[in-house]
Amino acid sequence: MAVIAGYEASLHYINTDQTPATLTAEPMAAMDADRKIWRVAARAKRWLNPATATTVKINSSAVAPQAIVHAGGFVRFASGVAAGSSVTIDGQYFTAVNKLAGAKQWSLDMQADELDVTSWDSGSWREFMTVIKSATASFDKWWFDQFFLVYIQDTTAVGLELRTKDDKRYYCYGNITSDSIKAASEGAIEESINVRVTGPVEYTEE
Repeated sequence: MAVIAGYEASLHYINTDQTPATLTAEPMAAMDADRKIWRVAARAKRWLNPATATTVKINSSAVAPQAIVHAGGFVRFASGVAAGSSVTIDGQYFTAVNKLAGAKQWSLDMQADELDVTSWDSGSWREFMTVIKSATASFDKWWFDQFFLVYIQDTTAVGLELRTKDDKRYYCYGNITSDSIKAASEGAIEESINVRVTGPVEYTEE
């Protein structure tokens, strides 16, 4: 497995304060051989609006999937969809995906909370189970203006695409929790942003 150079990474953001566009019977494509994971086929329409109702249909009939992941436009079913079936989605999506200028580093930290479920049946070793998952993201960039201050003041959510070479991508929505600007006499002004992810993180290789 080849090591991937970090300089080819990038960060793209989605402003959720924009007016979303409408999805009507938008085609989805299967992502796995079992046909359990589906995704909006059109790349430009994959940032679904989590604040509005989203309806998934199989052969024009509404169904209740196991999960709808708005960041990246994913749908998960408990069992595979029959071959030859048509899967579509109704809802809204955000149209503007912007590359963040001046970005130079990003990180994504994912955690899983544990519960101690040790009992008399456990013997001499403790047992644990994983429960709630969470994630945080951060990125560093050269400072240009007050752009991210708006997200702090208005508590507007932001969508993030954390990309590496060959279009390997992480998708998530989150809220900006801190915006730090550092100015030094012998350097350029820098900005560091921290984001608390809300909802799941998804990964694809496109």
